[in-house]
Amino acid sequence: MFYPAFANPLVLHYQNLTTYFIFSPRIMLFWNLETVGVTKILPSDGELRYSHCDTAGRHHVEASHDAFRKERRTRNKKSATMKHYLDLLQQTIRENWDEPALSDYRGATLSFGDLAREICRMHILFEEAGISVGDKIALCGRNSARWAVTYFAILAYKAVAVPILSDFTPSSVAALTLHSDARLLILDRHIWKGMDQTSRLSLPDVMALDNGEVLRSASGLLPVALSRVDRLYEEQYRQGVCPGDVHFDTSTLDELCIISYTSGTSGSPKGTMLSARSISSNVAFARRLIPTRRGWRVLSILPLAHLYGLMFELMYPMLSGCRVTFLGAAPTPSVLMEALREVRPYMQLVVPLILEKIFRNKVFPALKREPARTLMRIPVVREVVFQNVRNGIIESFGGKIRHFIADGAGINPEVERFMRRIKLPYTVGYGMTECGPLICYSDWHSFAEGSCGRVVDRMELRIDSSDPEHEAGEIQVRGDNVMLGYYKNTEATDGCGVACCRAAQRYRGAGGGRCGCLAPHGRCGGGAGYGRESESVERHAAGIQPCGIYRTARGGVREDPQTEHKTLSVRVG
Repeated sequence: MFYPAFANPLVLHYQNLTTYFIFSPRIMLFWNLETVGVTKILPSDGELRYSHCDTAGRHHVEASHDAFRKERRTRNKKSATMKHYLDLLQQTIRENWDEPALSDYRGATLSFGDLAREICRMHILFEEAGISVGDKIALCGRNSARWAVTYFAILAYKAVAVPILSDFTPSSVAALTLHSDARLLILDRHIWKGMDQTSRLSLPDVMALDNGEVLRSASGLLPVALSRVDRLYEEQYRQGVCPGDVHFDTSTLDELCIISYTSGTSGSPKGTMLSARSISSNVAFARRLIPTRRGWRVLSILPLAHLYGLMFELMYPMLSGCRVTFLGAAPTPSVLMEALREVRPYMQLVVPLILEKIFRNKVFPALKREPARTLMRIPVVREVVFQNVRNGIIESFGGKIRHFIADGAGINPEVERFMRRIKLPYTVGYGMTECGPLICYSDWHSFAEGSCGRVVDRMELRIDSSDPEHEAGEIQVRGDNVMLGYYKNTEATDGCGVACCRAAQRYRGAGGGRCGCLAPHGRCGGGAGYGRESESVERHAAGIQPCGIYRTARGGVREDPQTEHKTLSVRVG
């Protein structure tokens, strides 16, 4: 789920974070650990059955797939009453009117009320520029409060947002804008300056992201609209925008709201069409399983044009009343460390390689040196050392970290065992752009080592294989998170594989597993039937890349005639 051009610099930044790392005594942290179980899938008499035991091995229960499937449907039915994400947005704005919402690091801060005023202003601009509900608006630029404001304004207008990675070449940005049929392109100036004349002339209306300057007006309406915005805004809101003026259309969850282009690693980028239902489902799950409070802070460092960063560094925290600070362009290690100390985020999204770098390059060598090496031989003192290691890592990330959420690859088993030993609050999820992005996730308290978490609310997962215990098959998921399809690409939607595991052959025999990117021994949430939320989706013992998922010519999206759910197939064999 990480765009490589952005992930690689991040690894270097986080690797240097641990220069701040120290083994000094600190206030003890007590974690509310729960006894959690591990669920495995076992064949029994030709019928897929589920075996569960607690961490001490004291309890063992078997039940048929039908029982688990029934429970899963009940669980999904209970969680089906989710709010439209725009409903959450208007509620959050009204309740937190004067509270800070969006900040540029060491720059301006916008309150939720300021966000509402900017949204109202942009809606007038869109209307005067001839943009209708359902029209596409492309957005390309570095992370900033201005980017977030524009994005929310597009969605609240009921237009379709087309976020484009600013790491794409200017010519690629122009090509994707044309492919999406965007009526308007809002972008950073340096991207516009990098375009050749041919690309510029092919584009629709173009505005600068920072100040709204008209860079190109193919329709001729944009300059006129911009000149009238201030007067029309004052006429419409004579007393200024107040909380009662914030009202967004939330009548349906089935409309298209985002076209998110894949990074194009295995070919041309594809426009993943996501409905309001998919976005609302992802947000609802995050709000349930990753609790937060108003006023807590988030440091946004991932590209917002990618769904991982968009959903969990912007939409979910913002719709929960949090304050989001944008770091902007890829910073130096010292700037990043200072930002973490100043912002003090309550969670941090990372790629597993970042955690591996920290432990392999800093922690492990320090523990092998004296006096730490001697202290590690004393059981009681060893626990104190582990506690200081954990506290030091948390302190280096600002001191208020409650969750490290890793995605994009598998964690090295040695590193993962040590993180578990020191009780570092980490978890590993699994998802893809085509599911907006969540498929599997577990809270760190219940997270099973070696897994990618559990199937999320309103989603079901299975492996279509005659022998999922030993034979690789097709990973299939269905539910509210699944995309509507690929924009203007019916062949990819209907007949070609949405995704497959890169070089799946290299995992065969490594620990006995052949089940592509999710599980050893085929233990991946359901085999003959769709799995339930309590099933852990296991990663390969050798550290498979859960997100080493690439598009290929097998699988696809298809309708389930019984449930009307769309099913996303992922070929892994």
